Order: sequence, then C-alpha cells, then structure tokens
Amino acid sequence: KLQIARLTAYGEPFKTFSSDVRLNGPETVLENILLAHNGARLTGSFAYDTEKRSYRYDLTGANIDLANLRRLDLPRLAVEGQAGFHITGSGSADAPVLNGQIDLRDIVLNHETVGSMTVQAETQGEDVLLRGRSNFDHADLAVDGKVHLRGDWPGLVTFKFARLDFDPLIRAFFQGQITGHSSVAGLVEIRGPMRRPGSLSITGDVTQLSADVENFKLQNSGPIHFGIESGALKVNEFHLTGNETDVAMQGSVQLGGEHALAIRSQGKLNLKLFQAFNPNLIAYGPATFTVNIAGNPARPMLSGKLELQDASVSFLDLPNGLSHINGSLVFAQDRMQIEKLTAHTGGGELNVGGFLAYRHGLYFELTATGNDVRLRYPPGVSSSADATLRYTGSAKSSLLAGDIVINRFGMNPRFDFANYLAQSKKTPVISTLNPFLDNMRLDLHITSTPDLRVETSLAKLSGDLDLHVRGTAARPAVLGRVNIAEGDIFFAGTKYRLERGDITFSNPLSIEPVINMDMAARVQDYDVTIGLHGQVSGGKGLSMTYRSDPPLSNADIIALLAFGRTRTQGLYTASQPSPNQNDTASTSNAILGEALNATFSDRVQRLFGASRVKIDPQFIGSENNPSARVTIEQTINNNITFTYVTSLTQSAETVIQLEYNIDKNVSIVAVRDQNGILGFDVHVRRRKK
Repeated sequence: KLQIARLTAYGEPFKTFSSDVRLNGPETVLENILLAHNGARLTGSFAYDTEKRSYRYDLTGANIDLANLRRLDLPRLAVEGQAGFHITGSGSADAPVLNGQIDLRDIVLNHETVGSMTVQAETQGEDVLLRGRSNFDHADLAVDGKVHLRGDWPGLVTFKFARLDFDPLIRAFFQGQITGHSSVAGLVEIRGPMRRPGSLSITGDVTQLSADVENFKLQNSGPIHFGIESGALKVNEFHLTGNETDVAMQGSVQLGGEHALAIRSQGKLNLKLFQAFNPNLIAYGPATFTVNIAGNPARPMLSGKLELQDASVSFLDLPNGLSHINGSLVFAQDRMQIEKLTAHTGGGELNVGGFLAYRHGLYFELTATGNDVRLRYPPGVSSSADATLRYTGSAKSSLLAGDIVINRFGMNPRFDFANYLAQSKKTPVISTLNPFLDNMRLDLHITSTPDLRVETSLAKLSGDLDLHVRGTAARPAVLGRVNIAEGDIFFAGTKYRLERGDITFSNPLSIEPVINMDMAARVQDYDVTIGLHGQVSGGKGLSMTYRSDPPLSNADIIALLAFGRTRTQGLYTASQPSPNQNDTASTSNAILGEALNATFSDRVQRLFGASRVKIDPQFIGSENNPSARVTIEQTINNNITFTYVTSLTQSAETVIQLEYNIDKNVSIVAVRDQNGILGFDVHVRRRKK
C-alpha cells in the first residue's frame, strides 16, 4: 500500500495519492489509484514491465474544475468550466496504442460562456485518429487529425472554425469597451513531427474577421494568411478596414532567441481605437502612418512617419485636453521624434516638441509653449496664462518644469477657497489607480503680469505674484509671495478698500498661506480699518485688529460692522430706552438682513450686472426712529461707483454718493447726505513698506 499526503506535481498541489502496489517479476502494477485535487479525482490502474519496456494503463478523471488549475491561471484570461476524461493505452514508447475521450463542459472565458466540446482519440494500426466537435451556441469548431505513432510521430491536425467568438481575447489584451459582437472564420493546420514541437509547421487562413470595439466596426479585406515555421511567425497578408480605418501589415516575428522583428505597416486609423488600450483616454481624429519595425521588442528599431490632422486627445484625470492637433512625427531608431505639432488647449495655442523613446520602457522628453491658455483647475477657478514647459522622465518617474505667466484670473461665485485649503492640509491618500500622475514631480515658476486683476463675487483686486510650485501632482507645495496693490472687498454688503496686503507661502511641504492685509471702509460716520494677519488654516489661525476714526472700542467696531450701528445705537438709546426690544431682536434682524442681502444681490446682479444690494431691516435714523434702509451700489466702467442709500419710511433720509477713481492712488468722492448737503472729498493713498 502506497500513500502520499500533500503532494505537489507540475506545480499543482494534490491533497492525497494512494495506490495498491503489486510486484510480479519485472512488472510493477499500481491498482486502485486515487489522486485528489480540489474536489477532482483521478482513478485507475497503471503497469510497467522493465524487461519488455512496455506499459498499459486505464485512467479516468472526473470533476476537474478548470478554475482551480494553476497552469490555467493566466493574468488576463480567466478560464472556468468542468473537464473529464477516460484514457486507455498500451504498448511501448516506440509503438504506443492510445484510445480515449476528453469532455470539456460549460467552458467560460473571461466570464463569457463559450460552450462544450468533446475530443476523441482512437488508434488504428500504427496511426491515431483525432476527432473533436464543439457544442457552442453560435459557433462551430471542428478538430480532425491523423498522427503516425512511429519515429517522431509525423502527423497533420486541422482546426476548422466558423463564427467563433473572440470577445474574451479582446477583453484580455485590450481594456476597451466591446460594443458589438466579434467573430472569426477560417482554417489552421498543424503538421510535422509531434514529438518535436519546435519543428512543427503551422499555417492559417482567416476568411472572415470582424470586431466592434468602441463603436468602431472592423473587418478584414481579403483573406488573412499567416504561418509559423522554423520558430518564426510570418504574416503574408493582413488588411483591416472599418470606420475611418484602413490598415495593412506584413512581416515576421522570431518567437525564439531574441524575438527578432521585421514588420512593415501602413494605412490610416481613427485615434478612438486607442481607447481600447486605456479606458481613461478619450481620443478621436484621423492618423496616417507608415511604420517599419526591426530589431527586438526590448530595443525596437523604428522608421516611418505619423501624420495627425485635426485630432483630439484628453485624459480623465487632467483638467485640459488637446484639440485640433495637427503635425507630423518621425520614427527613428528607438524613438518617435516630433517634427512639428500644434494643438489647441483651453482656448489657446500650444506648440509641442521633443521625442518619445522606448528603452526597456517608455521614456520621453517633451517641450510645450502655450499662449493664452485657459486652465479650469481646481474646479471653480479659471486662469489664463502663457507657459513654457518641459516634461521629462518615464512612467515611473517624471518631472514637469517650466515658467508660467498668468494674464487673467477668476473664481466662480460658488468656489469655496477655505474648503480647498483645508483639503490641501489633509494627509494625501496614496492612489494606485494612476501611478503615472502620482509619480509626477513639479518644478514650476509662476508669475503674473504687473497689474493682474482678480475678480470674484466677494472682491475685485489687482496685484502681482511670484510663486514656485514644488512637490508632486498628488501633493503639491507652494513657495513665494502674492502682492495685492489695491482692490475692493465686499463683505456683509459693505465695501472695503484694501489699503495694503500680501500673502506669503513659506512651507516647503504643503500649501499654507500666511495673510498680512489691511482694509478700510466707511460705515455711518466712521472710517474703520481692519487688519488680517496669520495663517488661513492650521496653526494659530487668523488674528484681526480693529481701529476707527473717530475712535471706538473693538466691541463697538464689531457691532458697527455686523449691525450697521454701535452698541449705544441699538434699538434703544441712552436718552430713549425701549424695554420691549433687546439684543436678541437686533441679532435676528441682522441675520434677516444677511439673508435678504444674499437673495436680492444675486437677483440684481443677474439683471443689471455689477449691482450690489444691502438691506438693513432695523436702522436708527437721525431722529432715533427705527426703519428699514436699502443700499444699492452700481459699478460703472470699473472706475466709477454709484451708491444710493434710502430709508423705506422716511424719504428725506437719502444719501447719494459718486466715487471716481482717477488711478489706483487718487480718487474723488462726491456725497449728498441725508440733510441735503453736498460735499467733495479727495482721497490720496500712499503705500509704504
């Protein structure tokens, strides 16, 4: 009795092997064989005579799950199904006798059902005859052959197929979406010595081939002839046509040794076909090419030319894509040199140069010069810039460097800058979905025009910036300074004039802006100045300082800014108290006013452009009479601001103000106050560092 536990053979782990052993002179007999493998069972008997060098066997396999066989565990092709067999044989190595049958049931390739198939072998004299028939739903596969079981076993085996579905192979080697059915029909012959596979000759003729990938229908034009002989795959005729596609190819590939290549191809195709290789790629447009490949896959030698006309390419992870791509690329040795290439991106024109090379992997060195290119990143922010960039490296490590000059900058009213800064402070999550971008290092110098204007829903500013962006695309860091020369900031319906300001980035590991800013506003009869200093996020946060002319306490200044009046000017005064009202009502009115301001300002801006509306539901007039007050502000030609303030209950209390900005340092203000008195002020601003 022989029993082996936890046996491994040909890379397959077997649970147990057992057999009865009987020795009869020179003959060794194994009976009651049992071999178990993940539910599969092999049973039968085997005998070998050492003197006659002959054997005989009778083996049966059942419940073989193909998904559990390690030899069929392919990286891109998932094989499932059941198999069973019954094989008998006898004779010697020089004169074998083989009979049997193999059953393949419910075969599934890449989760697509194929069907079942039976292959039979029967020995007649010195020859074994092979016969296999499929039981597929919509296809036919027939295997016929005859092998002479003497010498090197010369023979001929033919595979004849019709309407054979190869969608699983497309999914295995391409990542594109299959939008239709694929089928192939033809004949493949294998002839030669079966004992020496390297000397076999394989010839094939494909009479029909069609596929539908990414809504592109491809089919063969004429028969496809190929063959394998002397270790080389040769394609004599290969011609595919389809939507904007016409590709012809011929050549050979040495399958052994250094895999020598000799391939010639020409034609035209639509770039949308490349989406089959990468689902994150969006491309379309015609490409005409002539490409010859020699050498070996590790160091291919290329020659030829690729021409693009009005093509487009974009990636889902990048904010900008390329459109209207025109130019030519030349293949030379192991690289693709850009001869001339222009494209449009973000409304601007881009000129691209450099090369891409394949040296044990993809390597590239690209340069790009863009004029008036608009970038919408992060979402809600739009900027227009001129750029000179250089992108070098490989898929595993790359560097994007260059100079960017910003011409215009704007923000969507719904952009939350504070939330964006908070997100940049979070610990980044290491992503493996796109390592190409994760391994992209940055070295960008960003400057602006001398008087860059920035307009948002809350501010209108002008200034300049000088920043360096370092780190990686997954976690960038910013160093440098933003200088704000002048501007207006609107908060709670009040217009603040920025007297001086700068934003400094000094943390080399993240984006941490430090603000140093002073802004002034005229509220009631007070000139109020507010200072903002400190970090926007993290650390100690922002600190605020307050001062006014005439002087007020900080609490009165805050009340004046929040409610439009000081604490002593509330709903009651020292000379005329009102016990029926309190600060809670004042706070409620302020909240109501903010809600009204946001709603009406949005509507007015949509109707009239740059108008701003502020509603104060509880304002104390000159006679200490509570009333509602409305402030309407309209900007004219960017340098004239008209302000109209009126009480809804007392028409006499109306204020009209007109401000004319001669330049960024001098302005003239004309005011007609609630008493009907007309006055003029000349404001001269000087900034000292």
